Amino acid sequence: MSTTHWDDLSRRIAELCLRLPASAGPGVLAKELGALAPDLAFREVLARGGWYRLGGVVDGSGHHIADDLEHWAETELAARDDDMAALCDDFAGRELRATRLNGRTRYLVAATGNGATDFVQIEIEELQEVACHPLFDADAPPPGSKTWWIRATATAPAPATSSRWARPFSRCGG
Repeated sequence: MSTTHWDDLSRRIAELCLRLPASAGPGVLAKELGALAPDLAFREVLARGGWYRLGGVVDGSGHHIADDLEHWAETELAARDDDMAALCDDFAGRELRATRLNGRTRYLVAATGNGATDFVQIEIEELQEVACHPLFDADAPPPGSKTWWIRATATAPAPATSSRWARPFSRCGG
């Protein structure tokens, strides 16, 4: 297969990830991958979960304010000349919460020949964004550090705001 073919397949897999709900399960995912590449018989060989990374920002109603918490926080703080008090004052009462992306990576393979190394592997992230801690809590003001938005998220998260194979800004196809 040519590089152009693999690039096209990667693009179509990314599109598949955006339209197929994670609740469909890995069997449906493998079947849909097979429809995209009929000459390849994909099967799931491993799934690893239990990891997370920073998400974005939501308001008290669950509406997205930003997809990237770190970028949002740095931009908002810089807009206030790194004045933490001004930042807290500007957002007090808005009930903004950080989100995190709980993840599971699914590894699917398909043979491309008879040899042990003749295969293609695709890694697909299944992400669930959950609302976590409040960003501006009057009872627990953020410390003076510029990384105040990174707090322990050991408390029980709020209900999921979304669940899908991948978010638009995530790399989906491998």
